[in-house]
Amino acid sequence: MNLNRATNNPHSILVIRLSSFGDILLTFPVLQSLRNTYPKAQIDVLAATTFSDVFLFLDQLNINVLLFDKKKGFKEIKKFRRNLKENNYDVIIDLQNNIRTFFLTKFIPSKIYKYNKDRFRRFVFVKFKKKLISGRRVSEKYALPIKDIVKNQIPEKINLTIPDSMVNKLQQKYFFLSSQSKKIIIYPGAKHFTKRW
Repeated sequence: MNLNRATNNPHSILVIRLSSFGDILLTFPVLQSLRNTYPKAQIDVLAATTFSDVFLFLDQLNINVLLFDKKKGFKEIKKFRRNLKENNYDVIIDLQNNIRTFFLTKFIPSKIYKYNKDRFRRFVFVKFKKKLISGRRVSEKYALPIKDIVKNQIPEKINLTIPDSMVNKLQQKYFFLSSQSKKIIIYPGAKHFTKRW
């Protein structure tokens, strides 16, 4: 890895955000800003296989998606550690920052930027409903570790285009979507009980 290149003009960038659906969506402004800043760079995203469809919204950004199978445990971590060494990324941006990504990136000779999860503040908020968390949006917090390498301002929102393939798949599964009238769909769901309605 060329440290000067990694800071000033990275040729290859890996963004890690394995899960979950909403958190991956919140990485999109960061990905958009990286692409705007480095239009010729190779930008890859490492995400869990469960969320592969989320990236269909990002076709226009020319981003490669690498799929991580969490069910395979440490075997998958070893596989991707080899992959990271072989690819020799100039920059790795870890927006997950957990024990899994710690082992993934440990001793990898890339410039690594990590998202600060504010674990204590989040614990107090979830368990005791005491709001110690800063007023920053998650997408803004994702941008903090990379402010030195992103020359463009992180967009507050980005426009997502739903691919025709996804529309067709949804229309086959949910027949009421076939009509031309506009629909508002609310689909609440969460893995963790503290986030459920």
